[in-house]
Amino acid sequence: MVANTASFRERTDVLAERPAAGYHGGHYANLIDGYMAGITVKQVTQLKVVVAHVPGSLARVAEALQKADVNIEGTCHTEGTDETAPFRMIVDKPDEAKKAIESLGEPVTFEQCLSVQSEDDKPGFIARVARKLGAASINIQAIYHTSSGRGGSATMYISVDKANLPKALELLKSL
Repeated sequence: MVANTASFRERTDVLAERPAAGYHGGHYANLIDGYMAGITVKQVTQLKVVVAHVPGSLARVAEALQKADVNIEGTCHTEGTDETAPFRMIVDKPDEAKKAIESLGEPVTFEQCLSVQSEDDKPGFIARVARKLGAASINIQAIYHTSSGRGGSATMYISVDKANLPKALELLKSL
């Protein structure tokens, strides 16, 4: 019980050091009374690619990125039509990725989205983020999430309409 009390005091000290509401760094360190810390929120460039819905399409794109020395940090394939398959991806070199994919004859567009990273993934991470946006009447257009498991790191990429992107960024930085 004493260890838990000390741990709580340490976390309370972190909370007491939390910057004022105007803080724009987006990074904190623990969860106390609904306050999610250890969260980093930033705006990132996402590529949107629509390829032919045939076997091997994703492989062609991934191989082109490999040849261009572009690392895929996140990808989301959504159900398309019988003819096309759209997907979004976050990469470490967006400009090089765009060139590599376009060299295949595939159209690529850039979109800005939000990256929400947690150092301590726990049940409720997605719910809390989605509730925060929903309460502000911000609709999520696309979301993809990856986690190394309970207590590990997790990253969520969220697309919202362009007009609400700055508002969503500020709201999520207050988690």
